[in-house]
Amino acid sequence: MNIIIIYLLLLITLLIFFLLTRVYKKEFTAGLASKEHPLKFLYGTAFFLLDIFSSLRKKLFPNHSVHNTKLKNKLDKLYSGKDTRKIEYLLQAKRISYSLLILAGFIFIGFCYSCNALNSSKRVTSLQRTDEENSYSFEVSIEDKETHIVDITVSPKEYDFKESLNIFEEYREQIVSELLGENKGIDAIQYPLHFISEIGEKGLTIRWEIENEELIDAFGQIYPENIELCGAATSVTACLSLGEYTASLTIPLVLVP
Repeated sequence: MNIIIIYLLLLITLLIFFLLTRVYKKEFTAGLASKEHPLKFLYGTAFFLLDIFSSLRKKLFPNHSVHNTKLKNKLDKLYSGKDTRKIEYLLQAKRISYSLLILAGFIFIGFCYSCNALNSSKRVTSLQRTDEENSYSFEVSIEDKETHIVDITVSPKEYDFKESLNIFEEYREQIVSELLGENKGIDAIQYPLHFISEIGEKGLTIRWEIENEELIDAFGQIYPENIELCGAATSVTACLSLGEYTASLTIPLVLVP
């Protein structure tokens, strides 16, 4: 991850440096043919670097010429009788521009390679146990040779007695609410009941027991023809299971015609 940050900082630094210096000595690039100078958009940055290097060289080596002697002699022969300082300046800028482009390319390739290597190196080293049984399939390569598909099943998380008791209490009101469905309350049951088989995300399952199946069937349907005008009192029991622990919740009901 650190090398990716370094590459990213280098790219950002180059971009900012280019934006700040791209119009430096713009008059030197005016009229230059794009075919002969395809990287003239980088010349401003190159001119800036050339002037910085020349300034430093004068301070550090005051007795040395800042010109490239070999290049100057060749240019003097090619352009006999002409002032070749501007031509030399442009050629040096051209070389530096190519160097900058190559440098940026290397940094960009290094950044992409590092990102790809990071993604390739991401491996699952641990599996988180959840409240439900989960199955995972992994492609495993042994020493970069043969590849196998491995299936792993993770069993649900197990709760101790105290944790289970807290979960039973946590879902008590929600179980009653789910049971009622469209009914307004346990003392005015007119519509079908909703017998859910599980609740929450902790693996809590529910089995229902009905006190009087002449009034309520296993699907929660109400038999109004068996209900007296004054109503009928009955109950259903939610048998809760969580791992090895069980509990029961008896819910009194009053059915009305």
